[in-house]
Amino acid sequence: MGALMAPSLLSPVAAFKLIDHAMCKEIDWDTLTCKQRASQFNETDEWAYLWFRVVFETSDVGKQIEFNFYDPDGSVFAKAPSYGPVIIAMPGESLGWMGVGIKNGIIEGAFGSSSSDPRSVQKAVQAWRDMVLSGNISKTAFPKPFPINMLWAQRSKPASEKAGEWRAEFTLGGNVIISERFRIDTGLMPYGLLVRLLLVGGVAAIVAVVGVYMYMRRKKPASAAEPATGEVSPSPTAGTEGFG
Repeated sequence: MGALMAPSLLSPVAAFKLIDHAMCKEIDWDTLTCKQRASQFNETDEWAYLWFRVVFETSDVGKQIEFNFYDPDGSVFAKAPSYGPVIIAMPGESLGWMGVGIKNGIIEGAFGSSSSDPRSVQKAVQAWRDMVLSGNISKTAFPKPFPINMLWAQRSKPASEKAGEWRAEFTLGGNVIISERFRIDTGLMPYGLLVRLLLVGGVAAIVAVVGVYMYMRRKKPASAAEPATGEVSPSPTAGTEGFG
C-alpha cells in the first residue's frame, strides 16, 4: 500500500455544491472526468470507479474525508485512505475518485484540486500503479512538482470474486455525502439481461395461459343427447346387428 500527498492548492469559494458524481468504467485522463458511466459491471471490465466533482465551503475545512467500498455481503472491501486521516485544508472546487480492480488485484484513487493538470496526473497514477504491482518503489519516477493533492494505491483481491450488488461511498466529517450502488456480475449472462429475459418469458407464459383459457371457454362441450357434430347418437345396440 502507498500514498502520496502534496499541499492543498484549492482556491476559496463561497458555497458548497455537489457538481457531479457517478460510477464509471474508466477515468478520462484528458479531462479527469468520468468515462463510460455505468451501474453494472462484469468480469471483463477492468475497473469500477466512484468519481465525483464537488465544491467545499469554509465550514468543511478541517473535516476528514474517506472512501468506502462495500461488497455484496455488506463488508468493507476497500477503505481509503487507510494510512491515516486526511482533512480538507482549504475550501474550493475538488475532484476525486477511487477504483476497485475487477480483474486485477489493485485499488487506486486520487483527490485534489479540479485545476490539476490531467497529463501529469495520469503519469503519476501510472507510476504509482506500476510501483504497487512491482513492489519496488526505488525504481518509480514521479512527476515533479507532484500534480495532485493526494494519490494512493494498494494490492487487493480482484473484485470479480464478489459477484452481486456493491455500494461505494464518499464521506465528509463522518457523514456520507455521496453514495452509489452498482453490480458486478460474473458468468455468461449479465444480471440485467437475465432479468429482462425472465420478464419476457413470464409475459409470454401468461399470454399463452390466457389464450388457452379463452379457447376452452368458447368451445362448447359435447354430450350424449347433443353431440358436438350435431349427428344423432347411435342406439346402445348399434353396431351389433347381424351377429347372433
